[in-house]
Amino acid sequence: MQTQELLSNASAMLANLARAFNAEFDDLYQDAAVLALEMSPRLNTMSNPCPYFMRAVRFHLIDMYYRGRPSSPLSLDVPMYNDSAVTLADTLAAPDATINTYSDEYQNERDLALYAALRQLPLEEQAYMRKAFDLNAFQPAPPCWPCPAPRYDRRSDNVRTSALKRLRKNEALATALEMQA
Repeated sequence: MQTQELLSNASAMLANLARAFNAEFDDLYQDAAVLALEMSPRLNTMSNPCPYFMRAVRFHLIDMYYRGRPSSPLSLDVPMYNDSAVTLADTLAAPDATINTYSDEYQNERDLALYAALRQLPLEEQAYMRKAFDLNAFQPAPPCWPCPAPRYDRRSDNVRTSALKRLRKNEALATALEMQA
C-alpha cells in the first residue's frame, strides 16, 4: 500500500484528533506523513499495513500531544545570531533591587499573632479565611473542645463579616499590626 493511500485512510482519524487536541489538521497530517516514511520498510512487508499504521499514528500523536512536543534545550550562552557576540543571557533583565522593609522577626511575630487570632474563630470562619486569603500555611482547627458543629448554611459574606469583626476585636493581633506603623 502506498504512503498516500495510508494517509488518505487516516485523514478522518487525523481530523478527529486535530479537533480533540485543538491543533491544526495540516500539522497532524505532516507528523503522520513523517511517521509513514519512517515506517515504510516495515509496512511494505505486511499484507495489510493499514490497521497497523492507523494504530501507530494514533498512539504516536496521542503521546506527542498529551505529553508535549519534545523541544530541544535552549542554552543561554549560545549567540543569538551566527555573526554576533550577543547571547540570550545578555538580553535578560537584571533583577530588581528590592528592599525588605520588614524584618523576618517582625514578619514571624505578625504571622503568629494572625494565626493565634484565627484559631479563636469558629471552624467554618477559619476555613473561609484560609481559602479567601490563600493562607496555605494555616490549618483550621476547632477553637475549643467540645466545639459546636459548623454551620454550612451560612452565606459566605456573613462568614466573612463575622470573621473580620472578631479579628478586629483581637487585641494581640492589633498590637502586632501596630508595630508596623
